[in-house]
Amino acid sequence: MWHPYRALSFAAAIGIAVAGTARAAGAEPPRPPAPGTGLLAAAGEFRVRCLSDHRDALARFASEEVRRTFLERDAQVWPTVTPRVGWSYFFGTSVWTATQIETGTPHVAFYHPWSDVYLLTTWRATGGTLEIIDAALAMGDWLRGDDATLQLVPQWLRAEDFAPAALARTGAAALEVFEAATSAGKGWRTSLPATGKAAQFNIHGATLLLAGALRSARSFAWPEPGEPARLTALRRAVADARRQASDGELSKLVAGASETLPPTAKLLAGFPPDFMARLEVVHALAAGVKRSVVFLSPPGQGDLVLSLVYEEGQGRPLLRRLDLLSFSAAYQARQVGAAGAQP
Repeated sequence: MWHPYRALSFAAAIGIAVAGTARAAGAEPPRPPAPGTGLLAAAGEFRVRCLSDHRDALARFASEEVRRTFLERDAQVWPTVTPRVGWSYFFGTSVWTATQIETGTPHVAFYHPWSDVYLLTTWRATGGTLEIIDAALAMGDWLRGDDATLQLVPQWLRAEDFAPAALARTGAAALEVFEAATSAGKGWRTSLPATGKAAQFNIHGATLLLAGALRSARSFAWPEPGEPARLTALRRAVADARRQASDGELSKLVAGASETLPPTAKLLAGFPPDFMARLEVVHALAAGVKRSVVFLSPPGQGDLVLSLVYEEGQGRPLLRRLDLLSFSAAYQARQVGAAGAQP
């Protein structure tokens, strides 16, 4: 299995997501492409094109059949926004991974952790180019084999532990699930319902899960008449925190969040002052609890997430904790732990 930043430490993965990387031309001799490089480049370009216009991406990379099916279902998948906006949101806040990259028909999964929905794709080399020959949306429960207890609640929100930890854990586990579903030459189609009511429930369920996640992001970004005062106050507190960080007081902000873990505080200390100003809110848990959690991510870089935990104070929310999450780093940690547990 391959996914972004696989061989990097957590700090390195975070650093790349924050600052980007650059290599001077001619700084080192050219190297032969690694196996699967063409697929990885193509899948990465497909994702980037989808951030702007998924129709352009499909025209460039999808077979006629996949393109037709995709566009036919656009309005069904995104009933509340234009499909262009919906798919841009999906790809901008998802992570992706690839398996069987050295075979003639590799698989690529784009996983949206906020909704617990996969976009599963199969690729094939045709005439020297790579083309998507099969694609489908899937509820996470289907791929996990939890079809007996399908739920219209993302898996990370079903957990009873700390929400950021549950998000990172289930997001990393989702990459492992896809790896298992496409191991030993298997295709992901064998894990999904082929026809009938089950197949219809899968697509409708995925649509509802996506709509719920998108609604969380949009309701925080744009105030609505009659919204709870608590949500208004939380939005203002997040704006104040971002402004404070942009003014060069990120370290002061972190120091005031007394529950922030020391390793996280150390990482944040090395971030540029405008780091938080460049993040966008991708999810918020702000209803009916004493504490609220707001999740932010760089535009188009869904692997990195900063969570802010607020507690109800005297008339205003108080920032208590910041956490940095990386789904690929969490995946690496699980792999290291599994390897260490083997006899």
